Amino acid sequence: LQLPINTMRSSTLVCALSGQSIPSNEEAVVTPSGKICLKGLLLSKLADNGGTDPFSEEPMDEERLVSLSSSSLAVIPPRPSATSLPELLNLLNTEYSNLVLELFDTRRLLEETRKELSQALYQNDASVRVVARLSQERDAARQELANWNVQSLTQDTNNEGASRKRTRLLSVNDSSEQSVEVNSIPTSHLEIMTETWKALSQKRKAQKKEVGARAPSQADVKAYVEMSHTAYHKAYGKQGIMDIIIIAEENLVVSVGKDRQVCLFDGGKVVQSYGTGDLIPCFVDAIGTDLIAVASLCEVSLIMGEKRLQLKLETFRPGEKIVDLSLHPSNQHVIVATTNRINIYSTVDGNLLAYFNFCDNITCGALHPDGLIYAVGTDGGKMALWDLKSQKLASTLGDGGMVMQRIVFSNNGYHVASLAGKLNVWDLKKQVSIIELGIETDELQSMIFDPSGKYLAYGGGNGVSICAVKEWTELVKLDFAVSQLDWGGSLVSSSLTERTVRFYGLKVG
Repeated sequence: LQLPINTMRSSTLVCALSGQSIPSNEEAVVTPSGKICLKGLLLSKLADNGGTDPFSEEPMDEERLVSLSSSSLAVIPPRPSATSLPELLNLLNTEYSNLVLELFDTRRLLEETRKELSQALYQNDASVRVVARLSQERDAARQELANWNVQSLTQDTNNEGASRKRTRLLSVNDSSEQSVEVNSIPTSHLEIMTETWKALSQKRKAQKKEVGARAPSQADVKAYVEMSHTAYHKAYGKQGIMDIIIIAEENLVVSVGKDRQVCLFDGGKVVQSYGTGDLIPCFVDAIGTDLIAVASLCEVSLIMGEKRLQLKLETFRPGEKIVDLSLHPSNQHVIVATTNRINIYSTVDGNLLAYFNFCDNITCGALHPDGLIYAVGTDGGKMALWDLKSQKLASTLGDGGMVMQRIVFSNNGYHVASLAGKLNVWDLKKQVSIIELGIETDELQSMIFDPSGKYLAYGGGNGVSICAVKEWTELVKLDFAVSQLDWGGSLVSSSLTERTVRFYGLKVG
């Protein structure tokens, strides 16, 4: 940009429009034609002549103006000191020395920063080690306390033999010396269970036709497809749903996942969710939203709205883990099956009411819809039926063999399905196997009866199949890997490897 010679030598700027000096407190600008003007005067001139440069008659706007600072042009540059070769060499030497000193300071600061970072990382690693050691000591102390509680309970029980009713009963179907230790249910709680059983038995008989009329026809079941699928649990962290159940009365689905969340959802939206702490929940049961039972392998929590109740499991033996969780229809009791025994707790205060010990290891369990029969599967492949009313081992079903993986009752109260290397359906009245389905059960993980008891759905890694009860013929197969099934208004499935819940039914439209 070529400026007038007089402006370069002067300590002030002269406006090309007015011919007067531009005060230091006013802003000066340069036009594209190279003229210096007072900005306010030039803008008013542009407004008068329609945006045309008053010097070159070319179009011009405010954005093309270059602002000048009169103070910067008024500074007289210093006289050059390096006018000879020795002076130039001296100047270069000085600049080099300054650069070397600056580089030295920079490297020194870098070294100090590295030392501080190294010390911080060492302190962090030491803190992690201390926390890990304290966690191990805490877990060891908890285990020792649990062992001490078990020993104390055993001693107290031996000293109070007269206060607890203990009997040894032999299985009516098993000629071996299998023993069962009984700790009787308090009379008041047994009366509640009995009254609930009477009410539910009468209700089921009265509603049998109504429920059967609402059941889909075999033609409808053959047309079943996946209606929708939604991922309700968290997308980050571990993926997979451990258990799922339908609350039919309120049209809600409850699921527990590896993300340590309990989700209640209705169709496409989550109604409520709860965190379960540090442990991954493995089982869930609910009769209504007023009471939801959630269990990991070693803890049981009851969710009652905003209130939570932790069951008192201090009597668990070392190595004992939970294999089934069932809420009693009375909503006043919860049955927790572990590898060593059946435990009955109160949902009011979380106290242990009664327990029944088995010699064989328990691997799964299920509660009859009426609430007075509890079935457990053993690692010997047998199914033991416990009568809660008489508090006796009523019978055992199965010939033994492979480990019993799952038991599920039909809502009609007559059928029970078991999975132990093969899928069997039993008649509870006759206590005989009705059908042994010829299914490859290596990938089979779950089965469920529909609410009417007319259909049985079973599935695993190879998909979901639905067969008709009595005919036992496969009606439809759905190619989705599942680990959990439940059947309310529609068939619902989930998987241990993904957070998706799938709904199956008759496609509308």
